[in-house]
Amino acid sequence: MRTYLAFSLIVLLMITPPSVTNVHAYSDHPDLFVSAENSLFENHFSGAMVIEVIVRDSNIKPIDQQQGEPTVTLNGNQLRMVQSSDGNWYAFFANVDKAKQADQISLAGLAGQNLDFGVFCDRSTDPSVLGISFSQTDGVAIPDSNGLTGTTQGTTAFNSCTG
Repeated sequence: MRTYLAFSLIVLLMITPPSVTNVHAYSDHPDLFVSAENSLFENHFSGAMVIEVIVRDSNIKPIDQQQGEPTVTLNGNQLRMVQSSDGNWYAFFANVDKAKQADQISLAGLAGQNLDFGVFCDRSTDPSVLGISFSQTDGVAIPDSNGLTGTTQGTTAFNSCTG
C-alpha cells in the first residue's frame, strides 16, 4: 500500500562543515529541480533556508502504480523523497545547525522574526515510528509531535522518537 504525504513539510537536516556559511547547490539531471539553483546567487544557499528538491520523471510519475523512490543523494547520503498527487517526487533539506537556531528563536516567541521547524527526531528513530528510515540524515523536522515522545525543539540535542 502506498502512503502519501500531502503538503506536510518534512525537512531532512544535514550537517555542513562549520567553516562553510554558504553551500553550493546544483543538479546535473534534466528531471531534477533544486530550488537553490540560481546563477544570480552562484547556486549558493545559507542560513536556515529550506531547499526543495523535485524529481519530474515521466517514468516514475504514475500515481496509480507502485513506484520505487528515486535515488537522490546529498553529500553522498540518500535524500528521502515522497511522491505527491501530481506524480512528482519531493524532498526538503536544511542545514541542521541553522535550522535549530531558527527554531530556537521561534520558541522565544518573537512575532514575525522566526522560522518554526516544528519538532525534531534523531536519525536513530526506528523506521516504524515515522514510516521511513532517516538514518542517512542528522535528523528530521516534522510539523507536529502528533503523539510522538522524545521530540525536541530549538537547539536541544536530537533524541530518538517513539510513539
